[in-house]
Amino acid sequence: MTAPGVSDTPSIVPPPVAGPVARTFAGLAGLVVLGLGTLVTLGGALVGALGVGIAYWFVRRRGQRATLTKTWIGAAATSAVAIALVIAVATSLTPSGTLTKAMAEASDSVKNAPPRNQPEWLRRMADRNPPNAAVDSQVKNLTGSTAFMGYMMVMVMGLASMMLGVMTGTVGWAGMTLLLFGVRGYWGDSFPRRALSS
Repeated sequence: MTAPGVSDTPSIVPPPVAGPVARTFAGLAGLVVLGLGTLVTLGGALVGALGVGIAYWFVRRRGQRATLTKTWIGAAATSAVAIALVIAVATSLTPSGTLTKAMAEASDSVKNAPPRNQPEWLRRMADRNPPNAAVDSQVKNLTGSTAFMGYMMVMVMGLASMMLGVMTGTVGWAGMTLLLFGVRGYWGDSFPRRALSS
């Protein structure tokens, strides 16, 4: 049972709207950020801006408020997925075995690098624990296998997609958020509050 004078129906109460000067500067800053970001990220910032729109659509469908944090997550996730797809397509177009061979060569160059000067305490530890030939052989067989190389390649590409997605998505999110502020005059989304009837 509701108290007298209080309506059960929530209404959308928009937050205070900023003045025209602040909105103009924010809109121009958003255009600059998106423009420069698109050039620097080779279009990745636009994908992040698209992710902001996807986040708005998804969150509002669930009846929730589209906060700045939620739209940033949408921008970063959309950019990461797009970058992962680009990497996957580029990888599928390369000749078979090229990436595996490159990773194997990189691994061999590390193994064949001249030993560095180790501190005395580390050399004493190595002398007390001599290498086991059988274990070394098993490790070499494992790290040199095609399955291990493929696993490492997927892990590296996944981490690269996430890192690049966060960076490019943040640029797109910042530009789009400034543009939306310039258009609407407030940050984030309007939200429902219980309206008091007179």
